[in-house]
Parts: sequence; C-alpha cells; structure tokens
Amino acid sequence: MNGDKRVRAVFEREPAQAKTVTLYLRADPGDGTGGYVHLSNGSGSTPGQRDFAVGDKPKLEARPAQGWCFHSWSGVTLATVWDYFNSKATFVIEGDLTVTAKFTTSCD
Repeated sequence: MNGDKRVRAVFEREPAQAKTVTLYLRADPGDGTGGYVHLSNGSGSTPGQRDFAVGDKPKLEARPAQGWCFHSWSGVTLATVWDYFNSKATFVIEGDLTVTAKFTTSCD
C-alpha cells in the first residue's frame, strides 16, 4: 500500500434472540395408566417435551384416566404462580424444567 488510506467500518447489532428452554412433561405412574398431561398452548402431552422462550407461560392440565384422580404436581422449582393441587396450571418458565403430574386411585 502506498500512502495513507481511509477505512470506514459500520457495525450493526443483531437482534437478541430469546433463550430457548425445554419443558419435559411426565406422568406418575409413568406407564400412562393414571392419566397424562395436556399442554393447551401448543402440541404436547406426556411423556413429551416442548421448547419455550424464557418468560413464556405454558398452560398444563393433568387429565386422569377413568378410575384415577389427579393428586399433585412435582418438579416446579423454577416456576412461579403455581398451585400444586390444582389439575390446571399456568406458570412462568425460567429454565429447563421437568414437570410431573401424580395420579392416584385414592380419590377422596
């Protein structure tokens, strides 16, 4: 190169991409005899998994099989706005999470 040169650089910020996390759905007992978990704002049921963006609010419903009752949820340590004994649940997902619906034949 001979002589002084002028260089101009233009930098553009790429839009931030939402972090994707995975929600894993399980039922107890795991063979499906007690029921399953339905994900109402997207495809999915137990056993299964679905990706969400951090901050999304999955809507779950525990659906017991005939002769079974919903008992409780487990695995929600990263969730907020949660009622462990309600068969319908909505919460804010903050990271990868495994949620299990427990079913029982003791329907008192």
